[in-house]
Amino acid sequence: MQHFSLKRRLFLHSVEDIMLGLYYTSIVMARLLPASVFYTIVKGFGAFLYYSRPRVRSDLRAKVSTAMPDVTDSRELDRIGRGAYYALLLNVPDFALFRRNVDRFVNGLEIFGIENLERAEALGKGVLVHLTHMGRTALLHTIMAHIDKPYTLVMWHPDTTPVPRYTMKMVMEGWMLGCDPDNLVIWVGPGHDTNGQVSDALSQGKRVGVLFDVSGKCAADLFGRPAALADGIAQWAYEYETPIVPMTLTREKRSFHSRLIIGEQLSYERTGDRETDVNAIMGEVAHAGEVMIREAPDQWMSWFGLWQWWSKAMELEKAPEKELAKL
Repeated sequence: MQHFSLKRRLFLHSVEDIMLGLYYTSIVMARLLPASVFYTIVKGFGAFLYYSRPRVRSDLRAKVSTAMPDVTDSRELDRIGRGAYYALLLNVPDFALFRRNVDRFVNGLEIFGIENLERAEALGKGVLVHLTHMGRTALLHTIMAHIDKPYTLVMWHPDTTPVPRYTMKMVMEGWMLGCDPDNLVIWVGPGHDTNGQVSDALSQGKRVGVLFDVSGKCAADLFGRPAALADGIAQWAYEYETPIVPMTLTREKRSFHSRLIIGEQLSYERTGDRETDVNAIMGEVAHAGEVMIREAPDQWMSWFGLWQWWSKAMELEKAPEKELAKL
């Protein structure tokens, strides 16, 4: 359980109430409104948040222009910044609409690179599915279950997050809409045998999904600077010699249309030295994530955390080894 001040707890509780309210409201709105109108309303709310918070807006624009200096047009910077807010909000109506329109979502799916996943599966060592917080990431595991390619998601236990009730609600929604029938999720956090469960799943040839854009203690280049990222996916790839396959589900213009892009298996040379190899794997993981983000930067919801990851990587470089555990 994370520990926050009373003021911070009250704020987070209010935020969580709003998010849960949006979730329950979306279920009703999905019954009453056409999908295009529903999405437009949610985007309008996202735009309001973006323009009503000048400091956050300025920071987002600065993050995008620093990460992608080739983006110089002010309107494009605003489009990407607004998109970061849209990305945070749109996964809620996605769930509500998917409930009532499963066939339309599945029929509106364009799949690219399924052969990359099948080649990795043929190796018989399971597959580590490399995921990014972008597009319809909350629906991806459900979509994969409906095309008979389910995976088990590795994620922090709700009790370790700032919004535990909302997180658990989204997990249960995913369970109801479609998932790996044997195991919906592998929890990360105190009291959970994450490594053991990942090992069991991979040894059975299963797919295990891991989000790469999560804060951690491994410095890997992301948008030209070292970023402190969680290295679990690299540790498991090294330990079990499991292939890593990047995957993302992006939104298209039509409400029920999505593009599933499955990249080639990540390649790296093994030296036999764990630290060297894990760092090399993480370099490839971060590079693959950046490639996916650049394809649709307005759909990446983790722009908000980029500077923090860069700053933490600088702290990791300066900190004595005995201090790393405190960061």
